[in-house]
Amino acid sequence: MTILGLMIKLRDNLRKANQDNFYKENIWITQEEIHCIRMAVKDIELLDFDKTKLNFLESCVDFRDIYTHFYYDQGVYDVEDNIRDSIGKLIIYFMKNEYEVTFKRIETIDMGSFGSILASDLERLEESLRSENYGNVTTLSSSILQSLYKEICNQEDIEFNPNDKFPKLYKKIQGKLNLFPTMYVDDEELRNFCSSIEIVNNKINEIRNIYSDSHGSTNDKKTKFNKIEKHHYKLIVDTTKTIVNFMIGTYFYQKNKMTF
Repeated sequence: MTILGLMIKLRDNLRKANQDNFYKENIWITQEEIHCIRMAVKDIELLDFDKTKLNFLESCVDFRDIYTHFYYDQGVYDVEDNIRDSIGKLIIYFMKNEYEVTFKRIETIDMGSFGSILASDLERLEESLRSENYGNVTTLSSSILQSLYKEICNQEDIEFNPNDKFPKLYKKIQGKLNLFPTMYVDDEELRNFCSSIEIVNNKINEIRNIYSDSHGSTNDKKTKFNKIEKHHYKLIVDTTKTIVNFMIGTYFYQKNKMTF
């Protein structure tokens, strides 16, 4: 999709929205699309276009924020004039300088036998992000990985304690997935890759321990995580789904008796 198309969509959304429906996130321009616009505006040279009236994009996460900026934050003025003066001029700029942009959410691969265990939680993870239930995002992120690793243990008759957290469970399946860094003493790149997978697992667990709706921590670290912005939580969601994709793909790869 082109940036021009996104700008026209944003303009039309602003004209159609009202105080009764502007908060309905699923019918307006998405956060991902707004971020694409923000990045495109950032790339425009100052000498080519006056971006002063577009500074609001830096503090707007979703359509609700943009609607509030135009209809409430500016005081009494002609909203339509302001839309033309900011977004309208940007549309004309992009008509003259066409930009192409692609964006997508991370999809999960065919989960096979794991689908019945993970599918509903992955959907809840996405919904928690959309509804800004960030504590649930971190809780679900770790519980999804925990469920995945337990199921691999079950399928491979690997013994584990039901109370084991997912970093410990991951260690139990590393050998089955050929993901022990020490297995690649002569291959530094593979050794570092396997170490990085383990680090990502541990970091997700740390985030859950510090800030989730299953922990009541009140230390200084929680205060820091209270300030995390929505796009950081999207990174947690996307990272979790990427790990799920990779682990399931690797598991089935090994089941076909191939070497990682």
